[in-house]
Amino acid sequence: MRTKSLTVLGQNEAGRKTLIGRLIYMFGLSLTQVSELDDNGCRSHGEVASLFEKNQIAPLFYGPSNIFEVEGITNPDVALWVVAATDIDSGNASRDALASLISNKQLQPKELLVIIINKMYLPLGGLELQSLIKSPHVGIQLAG
Repeated sequence: MRTKSLTVLGQNEAGRKTLIGRLIYMFGLSLTQVSELDDNGCRSHGEVASLFEKNQIAPLFYGPSNIFEVEGITNPDVALWVVAATDIDSGNASRDALASLISNKQLQPKELLVIIINKMYLPLGGLELQSLIKSPHVGIQLAG
């Protein structure tokens, strides 16, 4: 299995740490690490990511054909952009921030950019997907 780099970005309070913790918890923990999490009182997925950071443990998880290491780099193999679907203004601000990062070459995923809609507490009409992808062409092809 090849190790690939993964960056998780998005607006504040979008759920980046929770997503990282969930991926590690579901696909990256050994039984001894699960026991260690219980011993440290981790009760949420966000606490998993924080504990890994605090103990300087590389955040890794397994995918179907690769191992993914979460890193804060500008040119990862895969980038996840987390959007909080709490209101339309949050979605618009997130879209603009992502477009700025890409156009300024601060984010250049080598293989894949995935946009993740999180915190979908509103009715589906509360956030329009088109508002997230309606931006000037910045060199990244969005998967349909």
